[in-house]
Amino acid sequence: MREGPGRRAVALGLGLALAGPGAQAAAPPAVAAELAGRTVRVAMPGGRRNAPRLILLPGLGPPQTPQALAAVLPPLPGALSIYAPLPFAPGSPGGGIDVLVRRQQEDYAGSLLVPLLSAAAPSLEALSDAAAEAYAPAPDGAVHLFGFSMGGAAALAALSRSRLRLGTVVALNAPLSVRAAVAAYERKLKTTYVPRGAGIFGAYDLAAEADEIRRRQPGVKIRLLHNTDDDQFTTEDARRACAALRAAGVDAALTLAPQGGHNALATHADTQRRVRAILAQHLHA
Repeated sequence: MREGPGRRAVALGLGLALAGPGAQAAAPPAVAAELAGRTVRVAMPGGRRNAPRLILLPGLGPPQTPQALAAVLPPLPGALSIYAPLPFAPGSPGGGIDVLVRRQQEDYAGSLLVPLLSAAAPSLEALSDAAAEAYAPAPDGAVHLFGFSMGGAAALAALSRSRLRLGTVVALNAPLSVRAAVAAYERKLKTTYVPRGAGIFGAYDLAAEADEIRRRQPGVKIRLLHNTDDDQFTTEDARRACAALRAAGVDAALTLAPQGGHNALATHADTQRRVRAILAQHLHA
């Protein structure tokens, strides 16, 4: 699939926007650090070394950096919060805006989406291992995840691909399958995506992976949060995925927020409060 030069700066199916420096949020109350070769923001409230561990992943659109995510979703009291970049994004090994753009132009799903989701699990494992060494092991051995949009897909994909024991996984306005992400991409660019390789559409589908998630992550809690006016991904997909997870015996729930749009986390205070409430409820359960 070819894209004209005017499409480089369009916000695409998973929220990739080529934002300039002026779009960055102010520095959050979490300190910059290097962890597992990644530039992250870390907060350990009260200096507790045995705090629950939470890794937070931004999207490819606002908030699209660990710093911006920490600004709109400040660290939770009593939790070791690690705001980490997505694979291929600035701050990750070999990552950068140019890398994201090149992969997107080569093949949206085959070079960007699916490889990013495949790389997310080992990236999270490396971060967790480094955090255990730099700070302390998680008190119950569990790692909690939050992700927005593409970050949500990365967190959800880790459920059936990572060796980590995951406690709670919260995803906001996330694509729940490759098909959903490609459909959003096609709507945004008014084009038809033609996959270059076989099996692309089966590479990630939360509903189809429900049984594997139950087998690999017994006891995990999955909380999906979706803005009903999200113009990229539908509430119908979220309902279908949640129903499939629950039918497989997974503790899953869906919260629908009435307004805010896809990028609500960046600008909508009610969405920010909802996310923080869900995280606080499960981190300290």
